[in-house]
Amino acid sequence: MTRPPTPATSPRPVGTVAFRLLYLLIFFVIGGFANFVPLWLRDAGWDEPSIGWLTAVRACCILAFPLAWGRLSDRIGDSVVTVRIIAVGSFLAFSALIFTTAHLPVTLAVGAFALFWVGLIPNVDATVLAQVHRTGEAYSAYRVWGSVGFIAGGFALGALIEGWGTRVTPAALTGALAALALLALRLRPQPRSRTTHGRGLAAVRSLLANPYARGICLVAFASRVSAQGLYIFLPHHLRDLGVRDGLIPTFWAVGVLSEIVLMRAAPLMLERLGVRALTAICCAAGALQFGLIAVLDDPWWVLPVMALHGMSFGVWYVVSILSLGRHVPESERATAQGLFQMIGYGLGGLISAIGAGYLYGAGRGPLMFGVAAILGLVTAAMAFLVMPRDPVSPATPTH
Repeated sequence: MTRPPTPATSPRPVGTVAFRLLYLLIFFVIGGFANFVPLWLRDAGWDEPSIGWLTAVRACCILAFPLAWGRLSDRIGDSVVTVRIIAVGSFLAFSALIFTTAHLPVTLAVGAFALFWVGLIPNVDATVLAQVHRTGEAYSAYRVWGSVGFIAGGFALGALIEGWGTRVTPAALTGALAALALLALRLRPQPRSRTTHGRGLAAVRSLLANPYARGICLVAFASRVSAQGLYIFLPHHLRDLGVRDGLIPTFWAVGVLSEIVLMRAAPLMLERLGVRALTAICCAAGALQFGLIAVLDDPWWVLPVMALHGMSFGVWYVVSILSLGRHVPESERATAQGLFQMIGYGLGGLISAIGAGYLYGAGRGPLMFGVAAILGLVTAAMAFLVMPRDPVSPATPTH
């Protein structure tokens, strides 16, 4: 008689390795982009307000397209289909940056790239959440590979830039996007239940009537308003403090290594503290991080401060995704992820990108990060006003 498989001998769920690699490549691109695209533009003659407005173009795409991609995915009932389209479209759009640094062509290319790219993480998250609900795996075991990719992307591109300058940035990122597109095309279909809402507006109304989804999205908006300037202008601030371009990824590496550790601990923290208190703590950690960066003029003191990024972003993001996964039906999950991206990274990111550009231009890093610290404290207080009290057990399938 054949014995049933034990957890130790059971085959890996379909897509386990592929989706971990997908997270790694997605954040490899994000790590390279965040560290060096602003510096590439600065070296090409762009000023800080112009870089802020270019980032705002990306944020404008997040205002609509994550929701559109999420609705398409939920209507089809398989996020892998949309992941394939998005990955190929992102590669084709971004490749145009190899050929120009002029304002209009770059803006058009970045806008086209963002149109696709903003739908990628919500659809991958929706697919992985559906899998962990079926298998009892940990979402953080997948998402942590994104943190590894972020570090790898920064250091890999930094090594190239040390040798050839920031001009290699578009070509290097285009190569990474090509690898991402090839991997996405090899993903197996992952069918799931389809949405019962025929129109996107009905789904959005339903989600915003949910106090958990509404609170998560409102805090995401406020937190991205305070934090998004970090991703645009930290490389500028570090260069102003005398850090060589090739060493800039070291600062992000400290923050992302902190993410790797704390993301795995996030479910336990969520059980002990509940979503409201833990979200507020994460926002307060961000305020402390920004405040210290604003006042420290020795860049090597900034290095340990970046460890706060594990709480201010890593734990906050995992807690938000787990809470959406717990309180939103599977058939609406991609739409919920899209709404989260749209309100937080779209509307919040748009306001932050424009404001950060002008603040940095007016008072450099101390002014921009000082304002971010104040906004972070406001967001921490806001979490207690808009988030329901909801301890979540890590024994649930969403952990």
